[in-house]
Amino acid sequence: MNRYVVLDLETTGHSPKRGDEIIEVGLVVIDNDQIVDEYSTKVRPTHSIPPFISRLTGLTNEDVKNAPTIQEVLADIMPFFEDRYFIAHNAKFDYDFLNDALLRNGYSGLECPTIDTVELSRIFLPFADGYKLSELTSYLHIEHFSPHRALSDAYVTGLLFLEIMNRLDKLPLETLQQLLSFSQQYDSDFEWVLDDMIEEKRYKYESDHNLILQNGFAVKRIDQPTQPDVDIQLSFDEFVGQFFNQEPNEARTGQIQMANEIYHSFQNNQNAAIEAEAGMGKTIGYLLPATYFSLRNKEQVVISTQTIQLQNQIIVKDWMKIAESTELPIQVSLLKSSSHYINLERLRLFLETYPIHSNYDIILSLSIILVWLTETKTGDREELQLPTKGEHIWPFISGDDAGNKEEERSSYYHLAEQEAKQANVVVVNHAFLLNPDRKDSVDMLDYPYMIIDEAHHFENVARNQLAKKIDYVGLVDLLGSISRFQDFIEVEQAKAQADEFFRNVYEAVDFLHESDNELSDTGKFQLFLDEEHLSLFQQGPIKQSFSEFVAACQKLIRTMAGQIKSRERTKIFHIQLMERLKKMLNVLELFFQEDHMAIRWIEIDQDGAKNAVQINLQPMVLKPYMQGLFENKNRKSTIFTSATLKTNQSYSTFLEPLGLEEDIKKVTIPADYKLQEQTRIYVPNDFPNVIHSNPKKYASEIARFTKKILDEVNDKAIVLFTSYEMLNDVHYELKSMLSVNSFDVLSQGISTGSKDKLKKMFERSEHAVLLGTNSFWEGVDISGESLKVIILVRLPFDPPNHPVLRAKANWYHDQDKNPFYHLALPQAILRFRQAYGRLIRNNEDRGILFVLDQRMMKKSYGKHFVKSLPDLPITHENTDHIIQDAKNWVTYNN
Repeated sequence: MNRYVVLDLETTGHSPKRGDEIIEVGLVVIDNDQIVDEYSTKVRPTHSIPPFISRLTGLTNEDVKNAPTIQEVLADIMPFFEDRYFIAHNAKFDYDFLNDALLRNGYSGLECPTIDTVELSRIFLPFADGYKLSELTSYLHIEHFSPHRALSDAYVTGLLFLEIMNRLDKLPLETLQQLLSFSQQYDSDFEWVLDDMIEEKRYKYESDHNLILQNGFAVKRIDQPTQPDVDIQLSFDEFVGQFFNQEPNEARTGQIQMANEIYHSFQNNQNAAIEAEAGMGKTIGYLLPATYFSLRNKEQVVISTQTIQLQNQIIVKDWMKIAESTELPIQVSLLKSSSHYINLERLRLFLETYPIHSNYDIILSLSIILVWLTETKTGDREELQLPTKGEHIWPFISGDDAGNKEEERSSYYHLAEQEAKQANVVVVNHAFLLNPDRKDSVDMLDYPYMIIDEAHHFENVARNQLAKKIDYVGLVDLLGSISRFQDFIEVEQAKAQADEFFRNVYEAVDFLHESDNELSDTGKFQLFLDEEHLSLFQQGPIKQSFSEFVAACQKLIRTMAGQIKSRERTKIFHIQLMERLKKMLNVLELFFQEDHMAIRWIEIDQDGAKNAVQINLQPMVLKPYMQGLFENKNRKSTIFTSATLKTNQSYSTFLEPLGLEEDIKKVTIPADYKLQEQTRIYVPNDFPNVIHSNPKKYASEIARFTKKILDEVNDKAIVLFTSYEMLNDVHYELKSMLSVNSFDVLSQGISTGSKDKLKKMFERSEHAVLLGTNSFWEGVDISGESLKVIILVRLPFDPPNHPVLRAKANWYHDQDKNPFYHLALPQAILRFRQAYGRLIRNNEDRGILFVLDQRMMKKSYGKHFVKSLPDLPITHENTDHIIQDAKNWVTYNN
């Protein structure tokens, strides 16, 4: 049956059971892989169309007043569905609406097989940016002439389906057969389509030279990289000039200065700390000397940056500019930990042994992966968008501890390592570089030349890498994974003991937690364990339940170890799970041991289950751990760079925690912006004092001020907090104030906990306010906004009761140093500068910074915040004055 009808309905709402109705029908007919017919009509509902539906679709009550009723329309469209597949994007919605209309009007329900193009797109278009119809049409370059109109949506859904079928036809027989075994679990009735295609392929010879078979999977052929022998004759100045002479590369004074500083540091085997102001384009500033030096001196250079997203940006965006402009065969490699890369041998074993067929998310994830393998060159998890539960299988099918690396592609990490060995420049992230458990044939520590980008994060990343975390949910998930491979009675015993132990810990934290303790970014209680608290946790019910839990886990480990020989096919998974369980037990045992140089704290979710506990352990002093990185015998030059390394014109705050010497070369490079024209800074002098104000009343004042800004200055703003409780209070105040005006109030930990998702929601909205806590102070680089408005509700001092800050403050006190001036103030100034630095990223940006904290202008230490900013006037007037001034400035600059 090669006959399909693609339907799209516009409706007055989401639920026919609640009386929502069809207001437009659009359908197209597909025969023999072509759209051969179409039908479209408006439908007159029995109730008026809601205003928001009119805004979305463009359909008004006037448009449909003379349209046929749904009963008349059904008589026209029912013949289209005879002996055909029903196709829609999110098929259940349209299928249920049409079925409801049929049943209400005396027809029998639809009985045709259905296909959901959302599901098929996830499987057969694994590299798509998203799976909304608009995202898919953009990805496939399909013209969508009238989104949210029925015929237009049906037509592009038909084109989308044909593209999917075209890609399906190009898949090898092996992949189709593997997909067929999963297809009975799809929401779409796609098994017959796959079966027909497999029968066709059985009887015709096909050879795709771009694909090979590895471990039973069809995968993309990847040629082994080789390092070209380049004899570069250009001087460094000529190389830089060649780059900037190419369109559209614009020479910036700061970039050229930075490139020269790094190149000369490499030449002289010198370490350097370079502060390059935000928006200057420092990535190009360090990539130019890194690539040239590597080519000229036959030396590899490592670049480490903060996140995987920044790694990808360096490769995809910035390095491509250099490669295209210089036309030199520069090899740049991106390397992550082995857990990011799929392992084909593990995948094969997983498919053979894991009970997967009862879980839709796992079935869908494996289907996506099978298709992805025919297209991916990297095997990198970051290319995929897996369902939530599908994420749980990734640890079982990734890594680099199985297979013959020489003869067969078992792990894609091995390919990434080989590429890194041949590259001029290797790009990693801080977490990978600092991971104490990393085992690689490519040893980052042996590279003589290194650039640490986003270096102000280096201390925190080092702490996080050396930190140990155990939470109840993760532990129970691990025990559940063990039971899926083998039904051990010891698993249930361990689960019971885990529940008892974590409940006891929860109750203790709930009892000991003080009312003035700060919450985490996601609203969890945090209890810092000093010596007194640790002593309490080493006795009584906690000690008893901990001992019983450890004993239960050790019994489970012994049972698993005894079963390994008889479980040869699942041996690799048994060993992996055993090692993970051993590591968890080791962390818990370390947590309860006396160690005055360790930082301990426990988080509980007060609104969650009574065992929702996370146990945290961190080292106090980093210097011993850093020596191996910075004092390696092969290291010749390390460059640290960031937009914010200095406080009070000193680099000590950055250098000291890392154990770096003060005699390191220090360079400050300003940006080339006209800040006097691009920026305004306001501090209202009539705003309440944050220290002496009632928190609820202060939150109300913030909400009122923010509403004024949104009403009179700009329809989008970011409000930054240091306290989750205050963010929560302002959120609900603003929700009630702005509900009538259709503003989106997007709040971290309330709207979503994900910073990236919140940022995207803000970017897409036309009228929105974003409320963020700690992680947003520098993560507010919003694209597409020429005018940025940021409101700081208070100076960004870390909460004094935060566990890590308390421990560090105690340590400074023991060293006879003032914790405020050596720790709290410098950290607050750095974060303040980071927030300001996100205002202006290019010559077209304009930004307004409102600081609501009077301490900036009235306290003696406030001058340090003022001095940390560029030489700009700060308007310190009453609220009405500054809002009018900001409004005039925005109007004048439009």
